[in-house]
Amino acid sequence: MDAIFCTTPFQILSAFSIALSVSTPVDLYIIRQFRRADQIAERVKNTNVFHAVRLVDETALKKKYIRGRKGLAGRLMLGISYLSAGKIAKEVLIPGAVYSRMYCSNKEFICRLVYIHLSQTCNIELVGCEDGVGTYVSLNTFLPGKADHLVRFLLFGKKCNGLVSEMLVYMPDLFHKMMPPVSFPVKQMPDVWKKESARDRIDTIFSYDDSASISESVILIDTMLNEVRFMDGQKELLLKIYDEIFQAFPHDRLVVKRHPRDMTPERPGIKYYKHSEVPFECICLNNPMESKVLIALSSTAVIQPKVLTDNEPVVILLNRIVKTQGPSIDARLHFYETVGTLYKNKERFFMPKDTEELTKALDYARKYIGSDKEND
Repeated sequence: MDAIFCTTPFQILSAFSIALSVSTPVDLYIIRQFRRADQIAERVKNTNVFHAVRLVDETALKKKYIRGRKGLAGRLMLGISYLSAGKIAKEVLIPGAVYSRMYCSNKEFICRLVYIHLSQTCNIELVGCEDGVGTYVSLNTFLPGKADHLVRFLLFGKKCNGLVSEMLVYMPDLFHKMMPPVSFPVKQMPDVWKKESARDRIDTIFSYDDSASISESVILIDTMLNEVRFMDGQKELLLKIYDEIFQAFPHDRLVVKRHPRDMTPERPGIKYYKHSEVPFECICLNNPMESKVLIALSSTAVIQPKVLTDNEPVVILLNRIVKTQGPSIDARLHFYETVGTLYKNKERFFMPKDTEELTKALDYARKYIGSDKEND
């Protein structure tokens, strides 16, 4: 039997695809890190795709074993929690379950502790699964840090520090372009949603129906501005660019897709997508994305049509003209640039570095959707 651990709706979509593609029974563990996780877990159960589905309250476990501490104290408590890996795993795992493979997309608290426990109690293989941009820019998603590596080695030995036995990604060619040579096989993630019956079940899980479709030609994918580390003056520049975008397209041709956690007031006179709980992946699977224009500061969402269905909408990324800071910024820019090289129609992929290039990108987008606002 296999186990899959998920912390996001995107990972659940991948888990669904894996479970329908393997011959062994699969248990799904949904770690409550996103809105409506309880409802989604119940809908997943009702599909009967998984042998069992379990919702895991990570917040309660962290409160119990890390005691809510942050910073250095939190990291120390995390290290100490390794001594309780067995207890934590017993609270998480389905009683009596024995697994030969564990699939996960990151080294989050629950995944990390459960894997440590399983590596000590059974012959477990760890399979890495794609989790967006981070999968393609750094192996740190699965590699423990230096201190973490030492603590694990001293407490549990070499095995719990091992790399994945294989990786499942949607674009293996892109992974090899981005990463140095790796010692494990990198395989294609199954894409069972191309079958209508599988896609219907995915739509049911995430409450997608015809009312959630997007008829507008231009989708501005907004970001959580308070979570972005802007350089001086760059947040104001982004808002100014947003105003230019709103002016560039007719009102009825553009819609803003907000981040699900964004509670800031809506701008008057702008159309907003009202189904914020629907993952963008569902939109990609059910809408003619080739005819769309996707605009974002920096978002995995803009490349999902290419990744999931090989559709090539016009993409305008603003992360070269608007300067931000943080880990892996250069690697992430390189990632998006590399995706652009994989486009068959490379003229549709824009990463403008100044206002002149942005104007050209917006002009191209207007012509692409057949819109000349001055004549509307």
